[in-house]
Amino acid sequence: MSWFHKDHGGKVHPILKHADYTAILGAEAKDGRLVRLCYTGHAGVTEHGVVQAIEFTDRGDGKTLWRQNLASESDLSDGHVVVTKDVVVTRIAEKGGHTVIGHGLWAGEEKWRHHVAQMVSRMGIDGGSHVLFVTIDHAVHVIDIVSGTQKPHDPVATDQARDRVVGKTRAPRFDYQTGDTSPAPEEWSDARNVLGELKVYERDWAGTREIGVGVLPNVTVLGKGRYNGALRVGNVVVLSFSLEHHHWYIYSADAGELLAVMREDGKSELFAHGHSIWQGKL
Repeated sequence: MSWFHKDHGGKVHPILKHADYTAILGAEAKDGRLVRLCYTGHAGVTEHGVVQAIEFTDRGDGKTLWRQNLASESDLSDGHVVVTKDVVVTRIAEKGGHTVIGHGLWAGEEKWRHHVAQMVSRMGIDGGSHVLFVTIDHAVHVIDIVSGTQKPHDPVATDQARDRVVGKTRAPRFDYQTGDTSPAPEEWSDARNVLGELKVYERDWAGTREIGVGVLPNVTVLGKGRYNGALRVGNVVVLSFSLEHHHWYIYSADAGELLAVMREDGKSELFAHGHSIWQGKL
């Protein structure tokens, strides 16, 4: 597999580490299996965040389509990664400021780049088609996310710059929604709607919430922990759980079939039409 990071000493580390560093930016399912995945992770000893895209064969083998280090390990949690219209926007630290780069979601080709002063706000999506942020010189930058065209900008007062970006500098794609509730069978106290008949079930078990997921009567008990919500990405739905480790369960949006399970400790599993086809460290 090519899902690993090698440090300068040649040691191999899984890049999927820590929930704060991980988000699924793009996913594509076909014929009951996951075929492409773009996600962020943590590059181990280098203390860099990483964004990369993977393509899978029908056996679960994968190859890296592209990979880019981020400016820091906290770029994802700090709001410095956005994606829309099949473009991923990242930044790197360069020449006393930041260089903002637009990449194609699947090929990773560089569509545009702009060198700017040090960024002092989150990135956000304005109007669905522009990336927006503030730099230390009080400039509000607005860039067309597809063409890279940057609107002219003049320095403005700090409070004016803040007012222009507040409410827009949180990428909605990363906001998991727990969904509304529906009647639960007797052995469960709560049920959360996810996709069609697919639901997340919760119950109190010795003072700790126990989680299950599935379509009645086939509910898989995942263990004790917390359900963080669901997120639609491409033609899949990602369910986020905090169990003994953070888990992401990926289901196809059309058929509701389980496609993959990704874990914070790197252990992952891929499925085809509900049957396991690969297990290993991501």
